[in-house]
Amino acid sequence: MRARHVEEAGAIAEQVRRAIIRRNMMQLRHINTRQCAKEASAKVRQFTKGQGKDSSQTNPGLTAHALNSHYAAVSSDSRYRVPPAKHTVSLPCQHVTEMEVFRMLDCLKPTTTGLIRFQHGS
Repeated sequence: MRARHVEEAGAIAEQVRRAIIRRNMMQLRHINTRQCAKEASAKVRQFTKGQGKDSSQTNPGLTAHALNSHYAAVSSDSRYRVPPAKHTVSLPCQHVTEMEVFRMLDCLKPTTTGLIRFQHGS
């Protein structure tokens, strides 16, 4: 990401953080934890587990799709070039697939200790 885009993304993240803090403070302001512990516990549960599908207090323009689109737009660089291969890299490269890693890990004994020698391609 370019420096300008990083700053913009950081500014948006800071605005979201401040909005969340402000909203939480407003909801917790009138709760007396010494007199009504049940109400305080219910509010904490509400924050940690969410409110369900009630979106009456949310900004309709601030959606997950809008945030994802924004961050995808600012994190892409149209001038990006794939770096050339280094001279120390031997060709052709042997890539280990996800399935080969799964098979290697699946064949391990659960009580194995110490260094493990994988058999590639078996």
